[in-house]
Amino acid sequence: MNCLKEFLNNELSHVSTGLLRKRFLIFSRDNFRCVYCGRNPREHDTTLEIEHIVPRAKGGSDGIANLVTACKECNAGKGDYLLNKRQKEIILNKRV
Repeated sequence: MNCLKEFLNNELSHVSTGLLRKRFLIFSRDNFRCVYCGRNPREHDTTLEIEHIVPRAKGGSDGIANLVTACKECNAGKGDYLLNKRQKEIILNKRV
């Protein structure tokens, strides 16, 4: 147990409380599911990540409205691809 505590302290020492709160808010808003494929870690062997709808490289912000929950596989597959208008509408409607 000491090793786990030490690991978590080292890994999370650089992460601000605000950032952790923001991540939790996004995961919670998206029901802890990937907005693209619907997978969640309890039902599938996957890891959830925070994904930019409009990638930062293409001018997207770090604001909550531009961030969604994505599984590791979908996030990697999307890369810096820009969603078309219809795709964005589908993703945003899943939040309601």
